[in-house]
Amino acid sequence: TLHFDLWYKGESIICDAGTFSYNPLFNFENIDLRSIHFHNSVSFDGAEPMPLLDRFLIGGWIKSGIIESKTIVNNGYKVWCGSYKDYAGNKHTRIIRFIYDDWIIEDTLEGKLKYALIGLNLNTSICKLTKSVIHTSFGIITAPEYSKILLKEIAVSDYYMEKHTVKRVEFYIDREGVFVTK
Repeated sequence: TLHFDLWYKGESIICDAGTFSYNPLFNFENIDLRSIHFHNSVSFDGAEPMPLLDRFLIGGWIKSGIIESKTIVNNGYKVWCGSYKDYAGNKHTRIIRFIYDDWIIEDTLEGKLKYALIGLNLNTSICKLTKSVIHTSFGIITAPEYSKILLKEIAVSDYYMEKHTVKRVEFYIDREGVFVTK
């Protein structure tokens, strides 16, 4: 589902949520870290892109579209692009550009969506919001235009049966379009 991790000097700064356990027999705060809602991706209308039918059975598989990667050496940047369409007919296209020291994530959202959330897990204790900019210990993140910013703490797991909290920023989008996070 076009999840994006960012590592810097051996540290995961925009991080995956992990799994904690594939067999959560005891209470993990009723959280399923496999969910799209804990990944650095997009969710449409609060739903999973592929509904969970049973603990290990997923239905409504996404239909992948373009996936390509380019390195443009002369201009000093790299580009990755991918897309998918979910079972509800919503389409997400993500273009990630690395230009010199900047990461630019461009999400195109299409379909019958009422709203979408673009979410990022930030592995930092410093997270301050000023208008449309999130200030962290590793740099700044500029919110997409037309988004409402939600900031919270979530549980993540770096390895089996371990958990800790990180900051999560979600950009609430109420329309189709192209949304750029820098």
